Amino acid sequence: MKNKAVHQGLVRTVQAAAIAAACIILLMAIAILKQLDAVSLDINKSLIGLPRQTYDILIRNPDKVDPLEARYGLVQPNHLNGINGGISFAQYELIKSLPEIEVAAPVAMIGYFPQRTNNIEFLDPLPMGLYKIDINNIVRDGLTSHIVNLQKPYYAFYSNGFTDPIEDNLQIVELYKQTGIQPINDLALRNRFAFWVNNGNKNVLVAAIDPEQESKLLGLDKYLTAGTYLSSEKPTMPGPGGISVFNRIPSLMNTKNYLAQTIEVSLTRLEVPYDKKASLIEQMKGLPAVQDLYTYPESQSFHFSIPLSGYNAAISSTFSIKDSHVVSQRNSVSSLSGKQTSPSSVKYRIFKGKPEDWQGFEPVLEAIPQDLTKEAIIDDDYYFCDAQERTCPNNTIWQVPAELSFRPQEESANQFIIPTDSQNKFLPESLIQAHASELNEVPLETYSPPKAVLKFDENGKELAQPIPLYPTLNSFGYLVAPPDVLISLESLKALVSNNCVKVKEGQFPSKDSQVDCPQKDNFISAIRVRVAGIGTIDEFAEEKIIALAKKITDLTGLKTDVMVGSALQPVLVHIPGKDGIPGMGFAEENWIKKGVSTSYRKGFTLISSLAALAMVSVGSVLILLMNYQALLSCQDEFLLLYTLGWKKGSIFQRRLLPSMAMQMGIFLILLTILLNVPGVSSLAPSLRTRLILILAIFIYSFVIFYMPYRMIFYKKQELSIKALKTAEESARVESDLKAASLLGRMISKPYASSVVTGLGLVSSLLMSFFVY
Repeated sequence: MKNKAVHQGLVRTVQAAAIAAACIILLMAIAILKQLDAVSLDINKSLIGLPRQTYDILIRNPDKVDPLEARYGLVQPNHLNGINGGISFAQYELIKSLPEIEVAAPVAMIGYFPQRTNNIEFLDPLPMGLYKIDINNIVRDGLTSHIVNLQKPYYAFYSNGFTDPIEDNLQIVELYKQTGIQPINDLALRNRFAFWVNNGNKNVLVAAIDPEQESKLLGLDKYLTAGTYLSSEKPTMPGPGGISVFNRIPSLMNTKNYLAQTIEVSLTRLEVPYDKKASLIEQMKGLPAVQDLYTYPESQSFHFSIPLSGYNAAISSTFSIKDSHVVSQRNSVSSLSGKQTSPSSVKYRIFKGKPEDWQGFEPVLEAIPQDLTKEAIIDDDYYFCDAQERTCPNNTIWQVPAELSFRPQEESANQFIIPTDSQNKFLPESLIQAHASELNEVPLETYSPPKAVLKFDENGKELAQPIPLYPTLNSFGYLVAPPDVLISLESLKALVSNNCVKVKEGQFPSKDSQVDCPQKDNFISAIRVRVAGIGTIDEFAEEKIIALAKKITDLTGLKTDVMVGSALQPVLVHIPGKDGIPGMGFAEENWIKKGVSTSYRKGFTLISSLAALAMVSVGSVLILLMNYQALLSCQDEFLLLYTLGWKKGSIFQRRLLPSMAMQMGIFLILLTILLNVPGVSSLAPSLRTRLILILAIFIYSFVIFYMPYRMIFYKKQELSIKALKTAEESARVESDLKAASLLGRMISKPYASSVVTGLGLVSSLLMSFFVY
């Protein structure tokens, strides 16, 4: 009996050591899982945790969304400037009235208006006299230079000023017709050397916003460089023919030039004598005709290369130049009118075949080219000629090259006349920096330029140095610039009410030009929504946002994109050529991938769940086998008790229930401690979840301890016969019973092995729970 007791003690010692080792292995697995969970947490924090995105939901008309976006969970870049309405004023008011919404900021892309010329004035002192002028207006898309230039140089007379009254302008025009030489000085320019520069296909893009909501969303009112912010009040709108400089639509001018644009000017002074009289007319009368100027020698040449970075050349302005640099800009845009075109978006298709070195997102897309813009010949001489009799010498003629259009040119149903106020200006760089993040950037295309970098050439060969791409003068090219002019949504409503016109290109509107607007509503292109009552974004906040997005869709039928948890997704786009214009190659663009953090979180949650399940399963099998082995070493004890008439339930109650009670006590103590540890208490489950967890632990413990017990008693009859076979054995049984009685008292109390087993069980379940 002594040897048997020693044997049983060794078995239990080994059992305790094995369970302790299993607990150590289990804790190592938990540490690995916690590291994985920390990675998941870092990703969640970087994407949706700490830096909340500018807006939570993007709302658009489903008809305006490219099917590839929905198919791959993307939002394409530069999409906003290509949406021609689709949301009504009534839908906007309904959305804004929802109590769950903190901000609902609409953007309505009204369209493009012709305004293609700028004035260049030199502050540098230049000699007076007769000049031959040549100008190149160069815009680079990153790969190619697009040049709008004069077909041939023209001649201009720059004098010391003049005292001719305004009514003598017709006589000056007549002299210009006779000589073919333009008078260059202008009273408005204080007799500085100045000339026009044509911007070719570039038009002015006008958009409408809700000033109050835009201020709440982005703080646009804090980024003005001049003037005052827009008002939400309904403006007083002058009708056609009643335009006055004292009654204009409140407007905000974007002073940013998104083009890589340079003006190259060549001035050559000719040795042409003239009488330096006060009257310009008298001076011009002594000038030779253009056809005779080749006989006069050239005396001085001046060359200027003028970069227009930082100045929006789309808005008709006067640029003051000193030492070949722009030092100031005076906006001269007043009324926008004429043939208006609607914004449109690029259409994409899947490109079959991709560069071998591209290892990023698939599929590779391809932009679908449309038509070529017309190779235009633009005559600016009418600026110097009588409006009724256009018989100018055709000297100032600009050559505008054809460009490939990726956006269909659609003439708007409406033609507005917009008398803008050019005194209010804003610069968007600071606004963009304040609201955009590299990780969770969302479209701010009302202010930020499109981004695309050429990575592969047309043959799919990787470029040694990536090439950034830029918009050009083509308003319907692959990349287009953000709006140049912002007005209020109330101004847009007033335009629809009484400022629609029907005029021919080149004519000015009058009272007879006013017509009823064909399109009365559906001008809003997108609405950006920020949900109320949310601080730091987490899965609970995300669920709230998703629920609101579904509610908006159910109420309005509009498409809602949840931008929470989105991230930049590099997408490769092939930009092909057409009709003799070569393709550019493959450009990498940052599209917006929706639900990135949600996917990461679900992926890591799945990994954690599977790992926790594996841990519990392995731990359960281990504990089950250990308990079974321990009971096998005690089977004679159970036999003695059972032979002497003990019931199986009584044996189970005395042997195993105290262990279960001890383990439940250990579990409750550990649970209480863990839920009060700093850093862990934030993960504490609800009271209902705790009760469910306690019940689950109780059932689990019962099953783990009861199953080996049942397995032991499968052989109870065979063991009873063997035990009572002889009288000698019966006497030994009686002797052993005394020892068994003492042993029974010992095994009725759970000692080291029970504590270790309980610790292993509780550690497994609790840690698995917290990992999950």
